[in-house]
Amino acid sequence: MVNATYKVSTLEIRNSTLFDMANGTTILYMPLGVAEISFSYPSLEGPTNITIEEGMLHMDPIPPGPPIISVELLNVRSVLLYNIPVGYKVNLICEYQTPYGLPSVTKIPVLFNDSYTIYDMRLALSDLKVYAVGHEGVPIPNATVSLIISATTIYNMTNQFGYVIFERLPGDVPANLQVSVIGSLETIYSDYVDIITSLNKSVVVNVGVMDLVIGVRNVEGEILHSVMLYLEKELTTLSLIPNGSGLMDAGLIAYGEYRVTIYIIEDGATLPSNFSDAYLVISSETPRLLFLIVDLGEITYSIDAPESGYQNSEIRIAIRIFDAEGRAISGLNVSADLISRWGETLLSFEAEEPEPGIYIIRIPTYGLRHGYYTFSICVRAMDQRIILDTV
Repeated sequence: MVNATYKVSTLEIRNSTLFDMANGTTILYMPLGVAEISFSYPSLEGPTNITIEEGMLHMDPIPPGPPIISVELLNVRSVLLYNIPVGYKVNLICEYQTPYGLPSVTKIPVLFNDSYTIYDMRLALSDLKVYAVGHEGVPIPNATVSLIISATTIYNMTNQFGYVIFERLPGDVPANLQVSVIGSLETIYSDYVDIITSLNKSVVVNVGVMDLVIGVRNVEGEILHSVMLYLEKELTTLSLIPNGSGLMDAGLIAYGEYRVTIYIIEDGATLPSNFSDAYLVISSETPRLLFLIVDLGEITYSIDAPESGYQNSEIRIAIRIFDAEGRAISGLNVSADLISRWGETLLSFEAEEPEPGIYIIRIPTYGLRHGYYTFSICVRAMDQRIILDTV
């Protein structure tokens, strides 16, 4: 090889396949062509053509250098590139602004060999299908799905089948998912789920929630239709009454611990049950149709009765009846039963209720002989005769 120094004063590229050298100028003739570029991406249903709402398309040389061609893309499904080098490998770069404001860059090395080439550019985008499920895998419609990518949070709602699809996300980027649903007592949130777009195309997010239905039975197993149930968590209370079937639809309830109070309604009286600020735990083991067994709860009372009376007059007995929380119990069937020495009921005197929870029994002494008498102060409720005390 002979050592020599060559000076190239001018380099021109023209659309021709011939070479020419003249006047100390090297002229390189190379073929140029036209490329029609369309855009698609791998959606959940397969390759899908899309419209680029906003973006840029560049053709860069290999190795890297100044862009050969740059074209702005506005609401186009395809674009024509003129004067592209034929027979040379280049980088085709699409900068796409997704509908969520997130940028996505796709870079593909391409070799154009024809004077007119139709090329489908597959963009680095991905769809994501998110299922929101609750207790026993039941889909949750109208749940809010939060998708967090970088500093951007995208919100969407699940449909009637409990899923939502995020279309045209940037591909192969880390993201976080969370599902929230408005429950009967609070807004319920799932744990965060970490995903990678493109890799995770379908994700199931479990929410600790159930669509709870409650029934109340007595100790004989009969469904009680006349009850009031209060379900409480922190400072929020949900009040329920049975429907025609004797069941109470509590709606969406989160897993956790609750306080339950149940009152039994009988003949206009509101009776306490054994569920008074009782603790109830709702978990994945809880059946969706939950039956609670109730019995008559604690009745607190005070009795004001004289130790003696006079013949041909009246004995007045006052009874105040309230529950464990100090709330007056109104509408009870209260009586004073005159009891024989053999325990038989000889006479019964019904009470009046001049004020809520205050019962007055008036016993006329006309016809009663001189002597000692025993009266049982009784409450009749839930087919029971409950003796409060004797006077």
